[in-house]
Amino acid sequence: MKCGLPGYGIDHCRKANSYKLKQSHAIVVTSAREGWGIVVTEANALYTPAIGYNIAGIRDSIINGQTGLLTKKNNPQLLSEAIVTLLSDKTLYFKMRQNALNKAKEFSWDRSAKETLAVLNKAVCSERI
Repeated sequence: MKCGLPGYGIDHCRKANSYKLKQSHAIVVTSAREGWGIVVTEANALYTPAIGYNIAGIRDSIINGQTGLLTKKNNPQLLSEAIVTLLSDKTLYFKMRQNALNKAKEFSWDRSAKETLAVLNKAVCSERI
């Protein structure tokens, strides 16, 4: 990726990465610890199902058997078996692609901002009472 070179700004990188992710059959998240798997949501928005370890954060962003597959933590053998399962079962794969997109549509930055603002307003108002 030429993101750091002159003439290749952040927009170029985003477009290039989105194109690669959209062309991928799956995203494999190998994190052993994660806050929220936003990369999973980003992949889902491009019809890309996810495979990852069943850990906090990742299990919150992958619905096992619907938008992707979860395996036992730190077990590369099970992770590779999940990849084979997803790619060898076309019915499962296409079902997960559609489910992934549908799940991603539940999220929006605008809605997140409005909900955060509502919580902050409630907190400020309750402090004044």
